[in-house]
Amino acid sequence: MEELLASLSQDTVTRLRGLTAAAADVAWPERVAQARGWRAANELYHAQQRAQGQVEMDRLLGALGLRSPLAPQALRDVIETGIALYLQTEATTAVAQANGEGVRLTLRRCPLFERFSDPSWAGVTACGCFSRLDGWYEALGVPPEVELVANREWDHPVCEIILRLPLDRPAGDKRDPEPTVG
Repeated sequence: MEELLASLSQDTVTRLRGLTAAAADVAWPERVAQARGWRAANELYHAQQRAQGQVEMDRLLGALGLRSPLAPQALRDVIETGIALYLQTEATTAVAQANGEGVRLTLRRCPLFERFSDPSWAGVTACGCFSRLDGWYEALGVPPEVELVANREWDHPVCEIILRLPLDRPAGDKRDPEPTVG
C-alpha cells in the first residue's frame, strides 16, 4: 500500500483527496428529508455514497494505471490505498490492516456518526460507509462482501468492518467464484 501511495505525485494525491468533500457533505440529506421524507433522503444518500465510492476507486485505478481484474495482493493494496486516501480526512479517521479475512477497517471518527446524535437525523437507517465501499467493489469488479464487526451506534468505541476479498476465501468455500483445483 505504501508503495502505491508513494508512486502518486503530491498533485495527484491532493486531487484524489479532494473527491472526499462530496462524501463528507452530510448536510443535504436533512434538507431532502424535510422536503420529501426520510425514506427518500436515505435512498438518495446511499445512492450518492455508492456513486461517490465508484468515482473514487475509478480515479484511483486511473491514477495508478491499473484496471480490473487485479491480482489478490494488488486488490488488497489498492483497497488499503483507497482507505489511506479517502478515509483519512479532516472529518474521518480510519485505519486499515490486512489479515487473512481481507482488510479490517477501523473507523474512529466519522462525520455521519456525529450527525446520528442529532435528533433531527433520526431517519437515517444506516451508515453511508457501506454504500461507498460497495461503489469501490463495483469499480474493482468484485462482488461486495462487507461485515460489520463493531459499531459506535452500538456503544462500541470504534466501528470495525471486514472487507472480504474474493480470493481470500478458503478453497471449496461456496462463495469462491473460482475454486482451487488440487
